[in-house]
Amino acid sequence: MCTRLLDFFKKCNLFLDSQHGFLKGKSTNTAIYHFVNMILQEFEKKNLAIGVFLDLSKAYDCVNLEYLLIKLEKYGIRGKAYKWIESYLLDRKQQVIINENKSNIAIKERGLAQGSNAGPIFFIIYINDLIMDGLVNYVDDTNILVSGRTLPEAVDKAYDSSSRICDWFNRNELALNSSKTNIMVFRTKNSRVTPTGTINLNGNEVKPVHDMRFLGIHIDEFLDWNSHVEKTGLRLSSIGYGIRVVSRHMDERTLKILYHANFESAPS
Repeated sequence: MCTRLLDFFKKCNLFLDSQHGFLKGKSTNTAIYHFVNMILQEFEKKNLAIGVFLDLSKAYDCVNLEYLLIKLEKYGIRGKAYKWIESYLLDRKQQVIINENKSNIAIKERGLAQGSNAGPIFFIIYINDLIMDGLVNYVDDTNILVSGRTLPEAVDKAYDSSSRICDWFNRNELALNSSKTNIMVFRTKNSRVTPTGTINLNGNEVKPVHDMRFLGIHIDEFLDWNSHVEKTGLRLSSIGYGIRVVSRHMDERTLKILYHANFESAPS
């Protein structure tokens, strides 16, 4: 069902280019490349760029299933296919059993099933009508990039864009986690711009950060990648020490499994 649903959306060209999650030919790598490339393009124009990295609280649990079904119908999922998906989403029952003790049966009124194959697909469909310039999504990771010739101009655009996206979240009953939302002012070292104070986003004062973790990599305000190299190096050093210790007790095949799972999979 997931495959057919994705094929239908792809054939009809319904998914936005800003979405990079769970789509063929796209990944965190393409999302990172697209976002970083937008920053570099602004540097070429001698602009400042502000990245707004939004964090949603319990994104899957907040999905309004009635809204999701309305969107599916608008996209063309109708008839028996619609009824079948409706029966999958609505009136899901839950019960906890410990030994002979049973809880009351609860009916799940909202939210997508955690750990299911269909959950991420339904979620990217749910947010597919979130349209905005400078937007890069990886499932529930929502990131915006705005730019300006001066810092005040870029800050005003960041405030406007974040206000619009927060309005969309509110209309679709998704909750923004303001405490985990980050802002970064991207600029060249020759720009002589030093961000001070905080930026108001959706009524919350957010202080710009110097570096942060972004889709598995460490990104910094000057895009010199020093933070990423340093932190990745420390992680690889720790993993290398662990493999060296356990190598006395494991055969070569098992060590290769550990290497591929821990060392080679580290962001580079």
